[in-house]
Amino acid sequence: MTSKFSSRIYSNHFVVTCRIAAREYIFENFVEVEVADFDDAQVKIFSSNWFRVKEDPIKATKFLQRLSENPPIQELATNPLLLTLLCLVFGETGDFPANRSELYKEGIDVLLKKWDAKRNIERAQIYKNLSLKRKEDLLSYIAWVTFEQKDYFFKQKTIEMHVSTYIRNLQSPEADAESLQLDSEAVVKAIEAQHGLLVERAKGIYSFSHLTFQEYFAAREIVSSLGSRRSLSLTDLISHIEEKRWREIFLLTAGMMREADDLVQLMKKWADMLLEQEKELQQFLIWIHQKSVSIEAPCNLPAKRMFYFTLALGFEQDFAIFSVLDNALTHAITPGQDLALTLGRDSHLEVALGYDRALDLLLYLMLSIKNEPFRIFTIKGAFERIYNNFAKSLDLELQQLVESLPNLSPSYQQQRQQAERWWLNEGKSWIENFRDASIRHRNIGRIWKFNDQQRSLLKRYYDVNKFILDCLHSDCYITREVKEYIEMALLLPSDEIKKFLLPQANNPIGAD
Repeated sequence: MTSKFSSRIYSNHFVVTCRIAAREYIFENFVEVEVADFDDAQVKIFSSNWFRVKEDPIKATKFLQRLSENPPIQELATNPLLLTLLCLVFGETGDFPANRSELYKEGIDVLLKKWDAKRNIERAQIYKNLSLKRKEDLLSYIAWVTFEQKDYFFKQKTIEMHVSTYIRNLQSPEADAESLQLDSEAVVKAIEAQHGLLVERAKGIYSFSHLTFQEYFAAREIVSSLGSRRSLSLTDLISHIEEKRWREIFLLTAGMMREADDLVQLMKKWADMLLEQEKELQQFLIWIHQKSVSIEAPCNLPAKRMFYFTLALGFEQDFAIFSVLDNALTHAITPGQDLALTLGRDSHLEVALGYDRALDLLLYLMLSIKNEPFRIFTIKGAFERIYNNFAKSLDLELQQLVESLPNLSPSYQQQRQQAERWWLNEGKSWIENFRDASIRHRNIGRIWKFNDQQRSLLKRYYDVNKFILDCLHSDCYITREVKEYIEMALLLPSDEIKKFLLPQANNPIGAD
């Protein structure tokens, strides 16, 4: 019908909108587009207009200023619905809570409790009689069940079934099935889109209006279930620690808990168990520990262990992690391949770690020049720059090996022939001698011959430990003793971990 109408009145312009999930076909001669997230300019226009309507332009300026100071919240503001929530919260309190879960709670409180009152909306009686806590409990139950089952979209009948189960526990036992069905339909319709939390994406298909809401309510269900007769426990959550889609629920759960000690200790236990029975990988962790202890540098041991872990495995070094563990390491180790030019000469930390990183990189380059022996001259030049920055630490044997590399010839053709001849006659033995000397003098340059399964396991281990650090330094409450224990035991071999005194656990609910 739309197509016929637009064809008949062809001189007019038409815009047809619908939810993405409700789209069944594309109209002929229409251009299909999707509404994108807001950019910074659109966020500014929206919020300025919002507070101007509220006749509070000063608050609009303050809102944008606080938004720019808080990158995680600024990211939420690109979604129009979440930006509305942020404006609502800021309008009520004049600031954003430091804890993200508190921000969501305040916003949802506005949506559930005050939104209708401000717009003079009346709800169905059964829904009207639900208190704010009951409404939150209901949405939390739905969020947990659907998220755990990977259901981001769910049928109306499914959600009504969850609602009727909840209502049955609130009403008298005599309530008949027909009235429960009617009540559940009324509740779903009352929540649908009007609060901005549940929306009908297509006929009979619902979802939370934004994944953030589903994650928040699922985390709330976990926290409210701890210590109750319900079956949820922290072990239910821990079993999902390696699934990226659960990341926000972990962080939100930690932020909602009065004390997150038990949660982060269970996370640490999971990380350690990944490599506990792997003898070769335990040897790798022992080397990392020994190497870190041997380096005299003003940064702490966990930071040095993280440095050598990523260096040995060829992982991209995450400077944000180094900043979390020790700012000194972040300032000393800078991105870029030619570290010899960027590291200073006076810092003990830069000399110790920068030297190791440069040698490791150049050894890797030597191993990779088989088909390009001409690169040997570039590598020798890099070594000479290392001399300038690390003269106090450069070992005589290593220096002599580098000096034995051929010097640059006058002509390009001679250089190529000289490099190829050197590689053919001396290249392999030189690399072996240099690697042996690096191991003897610096305990670096080892080749860890891990198979694909072992490397995969090490990557999982690294990712979980990185995630633990994210939790430790999020806005959750963790006692100082537990935080220090987990950081100091980071990336340690099993035998070394046993030497640490484990802080007294609070008997995690559901923990073994």
